[in-house]
Amino acid sequence: MGRWTTRRKPTRTSTAYRNFFNSLSGKRKGRKVAPSRFRLRLPKVGDVLVRWSRALPSDPSSVTVIRDAAGRYFASFVVQSTDAPLPPVDSEVGIDLGLTHFAVLSDGRKVAAPKFLRRAARKLRRLQQDLARKQRGSQNGKKAVVKVACAHARVADTRRDWQHKLSTVIIRDNQAVCVEDLCVSGLGRTRLAKSVRDAGWASFTAMVEYKAARCGRAYLTAFFDTGEERQGKQRKRCPPGRPFAQTQENADRQGCATEAGGHDENGGGGAFDRTARVS
Repeated sequence: MGRWTTRRKPTRTSTAYRNFFNSLSGKRKGRKVAPSRFRLRLPKVGDVLVRWSRALPSDPSSVTVIRDAAGRYFASFVVQSTDAPLPPVDSEVGIDLGLTHFAVLSDGRKVAAPKFLRRAARKLRRLQQDLARKQRGSQNGKKAVVKVACAHARVADTRRDWQHKLSTVIIRDNQAVCVEDLCVSGLGRTRLAKSVRDAGWASFTAMVEYKAARCGRAYLTAFFDTGEERQGKQRKRCPPGRPFAQTQENADRQGCATEAGGHDENGGGGAFDRTARVS
């Protein structure tokens, strides 16, 4: 009686693996298949599944893995990059930050305040109540802590994404940007502390400042001239009628006497004089 041998039919997985390695080695004709873009090889760790937020401009020299309170891991790379300035434009804009409207531009446009924390307050309140009912140190308590951290992380991520989009549009469409300088740390100790923290003025102005430096735009800071020392610097009022260059006191600060009379509907006060500082 003869011996019958059965031959297994190749599966789709085996065929895909064979075609992949044949493409890498050059045995398979056609376009070469690149290695997986969804894996990151770390020393002493191995391959890690990743989700790339952007393409790296050059080969990284080092990588740092960061874990946040929500249990998410991020890889931070050190790369060499060159800043490409944007083509010059003729428009300039001044930005008045506030609470009723997040920003009022000098051209009359108003940007509504999104109030991400206020919109998520109901869900955050429920998660905090669930956390308060859990026994401290228990497994359910640890899971509740992670849920609260994830909810706060979503609010922070949404606010950061919105600010990135707004700051990019402002820098792209204007050659010079003048932003109001607010004492956020002082306003954070008032009854409007929650709304001030929810607005995120400091992070927005930081985005506008570094994007202006990278794109070849001018960034200026306008502050209230109260005659008081703030942050260790005495800021004096510019004499009326003096030229711009004659009021320069420091090499990194230039003064001008621009009058911004009128009422700030976002909680700024009455008429005031402003001095612009080139950053």
